[in-house]
Order: sequence, then C-alpha cells, then structure tokens
Amino acid sequence: MAEPVFISVRETVGGPLCIATGDGDRVRERIAPPLREGRRIVISFAGIEMVIPAFLSSAIGQLYGEFSEAQVDSLVVVQDLPEGIHPIIESSRRWAKAYYRDPMSYERTIPAILIMKENGKPGEGTRPTRGWFFGGV
Repeated sequence: MAEPVFISVRETVGGPLCIATGDGDRVRERIAPPLREGRRIVISFAGIEMVIPAFLSSAIGQLYGEFSEAQVDSLVVVQDLPEGIHPIIESSRRWAKAYYRDPMSYERTIPAILIMKENGKPGEGTRPTRGWFFGGV
C-alpha cells in the first residue's frame, strides 16, 4: 500500500487563517488527485488559528460531490485541529453528505425557507440562484 499523502493546510493557504473559500478550493485540489488513486490523505491543521465553515465546505465538503462517502470518510483524515474546530468539521461533513445525497431537495427547500424567513410568507422575495449551496452554477 502506498504511503499516505500529507497536506499541510498552513503551507497550502500561506498562513494561519482558513477563512477564504478560494483557499479551501486549493486544499481540495491537493486532496482530490491522491483520493482518485485510492490513497490515504492526512490533512494537518498545525499552525492554523482560525477556521470557518465556508472554508471547510470548499476544502472537504465538496469532496462528497465527487467521491463516495465511504472514500472520503475512510481516506481523508484530519489532524492537529485547533481547539473547538472538530465539531465544525463534523458539522460540515454532515451537511455535505446530506446535500450530495439529494442536492435537488436542498436546491428547492433551503431557498424557500430563506425567502419565508426574509418576508414572513412562503414563496415571496428574491430567490438565490441554482447551485448556490455548495458553489455550483
């Protein structure tokens, strides 16, 4: 079996803050090729001071749209997490799994909820564009 691929998030994003989706995209772009080969990937958050859910959705969540849950769950391992980040990663994974199991349901339901919350009535207001939830078009 091949050696695991080690990815330093700090080196990939160039600093201690994981707040930009573009940085998350760069991390995901490093994860995807070895994942396609069935290799284990160890993602280190050593030296990271702040992580936000949008970054995690880009870096890890979108992997569930390209790979099976089993592949991502068994081959992508995170380590060296800053305090309090583990629950955010787990939440991001749960949302991504749910979304990619039935994306059209989310595309219909969440905008309707947001519109209702904004206006107090279902079906009124401005709808987000299709694919808004995980960066689709």
